[in-house]
Amino acid sequence: SLILGCYQSAEEVGFYAAGFSVALAFTMVPLAITKVFFPNFIDAFNNDNKRNAVRLFTNIFILFLIYGLVPACLLYFYSDIRVGILFGDGYERTASVLVVLGISIPIIVLNRLTGYTLIALNLDSSFFYLTLFGLAINVVLNILLIPDYSIYGAAIATIGSEFIVLILGLVVLYNKLRHELNAQKGST
Repeated sequence: SLILGCYQSAEEVGFYAAGFSVALAFTMVPLAITKVFFPNFIDAFNNDNKRNAVRLFTNIFILFLIYGLVPACLLYFYSDIRVGILFGDGYERTASVLVVLGISIPIIVLNRLTGYTLIALNLDSSFFYLTLFGLAINVVLNILLIPDYSIYGAAIATIGSEFIVLILGLVVLYNKLRHELNAQKGST
């Protein structure tokens, strides 16, 4: 929103902020589920039951992917109705950017799950650097896209940076889990 405000009017920032708030609201349910997931994941992982921990993560990951795709589809087809109910007439630009922002929901949900899992596995520094890298990518993409594409450029920057961080986080997580499973296999 800050970079958007440098290039666009306050009205455009408002349209984007309203749409982004709606999109983020859909990420709250998985965030609550994550609070339940982590004690079970950490307990299984630390009690030399790493396979069950990985299985639990995989199941939650698939569940969150499915969950994230549902609101993404709903927003794609019905964002104008949702925005009309929430904000009233005159927010057509919010509805149209929400169609794009809907794509970010499954990515953000999975990104949070992956990031919190990295923290649970004591990979705090990896999480920090991934987040810092994502911030840098987001700023660069916003600077490149907002002048030509306005609020849609900001939405695309969000999707792009979140996706890059998700992929990199999954690579780090995969390597850590593979190492731990191989170490557990070697000790048995």
